[in-house]
Amino acid sequence: MKQILFLLLFVATTISTFAQSHTNSKNPYDYIGKQHNDFLAYYAANVASDASKATKLSLVPSTMKNYGVSAGIIDSKFDVNAFLSTGTISKVLTNPTFSMVAEFNSLRMTVEAGYQQKLEDVVNNLTTPEEIYTAVKSIETSILADRGLTESGKVALLCATATTRYSCFYWSSQKSGNFWGINSVSPHSQKANAFRSNSAIPKWLKVVLKDLVGAAGGAIAGGPVGGAIGGGVASANEVINQL
Repeated sequence: MKQILFLLLFVATTISTFAQSHTNSKNPYDYIGKQHNDFLAYYAANVASDASKATKLSLVPSTMKNYGVSAGIIDSKFDVNAFLSTGTISKVLTNPTFSMVAEFNSLRMTVEAGYQQKLEDVVNNLTTPEEIYTAVKSIETSILADRGLTESGKVALLCATATTRYSCFYWSSQKSGNFWGINSVSPHSQKANAFRSNSAIPKWLKVVLKDLVGAAGGAIAGGPVGGAIGGGVASANEVINQL
């Protein structure tokens, strides 16, 4: 009897831990989220924190290329600037009112548009990082099982969900004095009112929203590699513009 109770407790704990973790091995593109966070760390380590906003923004593409080459994501011949200047990802980066939901619909990818809307609703409406991880994983399960998705649409969505989870983990962990100037951690960070004050989306969570759109737009333009580049560049641009 004790062994059965122990086993049930172990299973329940494992399920709970999985739901609260920002990783998801069931998503074959989970590594895109890690690459997103690794790029942000690489950028922060290689760009002067006292550089002007204009300088920081101008260095995003070249720093992404340097990171991508060093991480084996792209080769030295890959033109990051050219990639960022074409297709859906260029719209993400240049149009402040760009909607990935509308973009999916314009591409006649209505099922994908529905999932994109659900994903954005998660970031806009939930309260804690753990709730976001759980909700995103639930959406991922549906995406993986949905035969109504195009292959390119499924890849884009899974890159976006992975980026959402990892981005949420990265930006919700920023302490005072960090390179980015965003302080998302307070003495009462586990309380809902510290995470989302007066129901308004905080600055760092706006970055998460931009990241997931950048990852989806980048992946539509260039597959998983495009998802990694799009999410990372959109992330850096958004947070630098908020400084």
